[in-house]
Amino acid sequence: MPKPPSRPGKPRASASSRPAPGGARKAAPGGARKLAKPAGNPRGAAPAGAKRNAAPAGAKRSTAPAGAKRNAAPAGAKRNAAPAVRKPAPRKATPGRSRKSGLRIQWLGFRPMYDYWGNEIQRYYQFDTLASAVEYHFRTRDQFIMPTISEAIGNAPLSSMKIELFQEGRLELIFRVQAGNMDAKRGAWALVVAKNHLECSDFSRMEHQLLHIIHERAPEDVVKPYYSGILYLPDRHGRKEHGREVFAYMTQWLEGYDELGIHKNLQLLVNVNPNRLLTVAHTEHLKAEMVRIVARTYNATDMTCMVLPEIASGDFVVHTVPRGNPRLKLIACRGLQKRLRPARLIDQMLDAKWDWGGRDYRFVPEDPALFLRALEAARGEHEARAWVDAYLKAIKERRYPRRRPAFVEGLAALLGNQAF
Repeated sequence: MPKPPSRPGKPRASASSRPAPGGARKAAPGGARKLAKPAGNPRGAAPAGAKRNAAPAGAKRSTAPAGAKRNAAPAGAKRNAAPAVRKPAPRKATPGRSRKSGLRIQWLGFRPMYDYWGNEIQRYYQFDTLASAVEYHFRTRDQFIMPTISEAIGNAPLSSMKIELFQEGRLELIFRVQAGNMDAKRGAWALVVAKNHLECSDFSRMEHQLLHIIHERAPEDVVKPYYSGILYLPDRHGRKEHGREVFAYMTQWLEGYDELGIHKNLQLLVNVNPNRLLTVAHTEHLKAEMVRIVARTYNATDMTCMVLPEIASGDFVVHTVPRGNPRLKLIACRGLQKRLRPARLIDQMLDAKWDWGGRDYRFVPEDPALFLRALEAARGEHEARAWVDAYLKAIKERRYPRRRPAFVEGLAALLGNQAF
């Protein structure tokens, strides 16, 4: 069978046709033939007569234009001029911050908050929505934030503002507002915001009016309220019919005070993280202080008095000191009772209790002497003893039930009524 034609390619030179230096070629060891380098042209060498790194023939060396100096700046450019500064792209506004006339508003503390039992407190709008609403109100039609600040530190333009979440209840949010102006004056206030535009706003509006009333009666014990206004919260999807108007107001900021709470063992505590448990003696002292504050809000002329506060809902704030008894302030009012007689008020105080983990937490202290001294501190000795005497008389006449018999007998003994 004939062989197939060989694969076409470059014809291989025969041994006799390969040039070798000196006319001979040495064989490589082991019988292998080693290819020789071409004579007179080392590897990588330039052709004969050519300069190293020379430009190709006919190519001109890059030269400056005639009359131009080497390394000269372009025409029209100044010598040693600084490079042009590229302006940064406009920065997008971050949520919770705004700038206007040098003012910077910073929001802090946007976090979930929990009650004493670890349940997250319900909210009805997002914090960034509230922050945008407050900033828009402040920049456009502010009627209560800036007037409150200006009344305290003057009318100079503000240079900084910080708003931080401090406390949250079922109906309201409380923020601490810190602001400074161009005159280097600074101050702090509380911003109270209703949590929705329905029952929460109705409650906040009523509370703001009542705080004005009871602050006039007990200015040392009740937080001072300032101006109020409406914040418009737009719908997150741009639907105008779903926009909300929530009530808000400003009060003085009580520096060094924290929310008062109740521990599961029925002692009072400072509601910070971690909680600071107060002693039994301090708990009894604060209960007597609550009695004194409520009695001070009583007006004998129109027979009105505040509704008993809710301790576990943040109605009181407390300031502790290294030595001595803690101090108490009232920051909320849930209603005003009318046509209320002093005997009826004492009966309400003795009856007031709240279920706290399956146990009753009572409003008044355990010692009748502390209770009587609290009434005397609020109304004077003569009027306070007249209140207690009227209450004991109403019990004898069976107009009020005999609540806590041992406590009532102790009150009677303090008044010298041994026959009770």
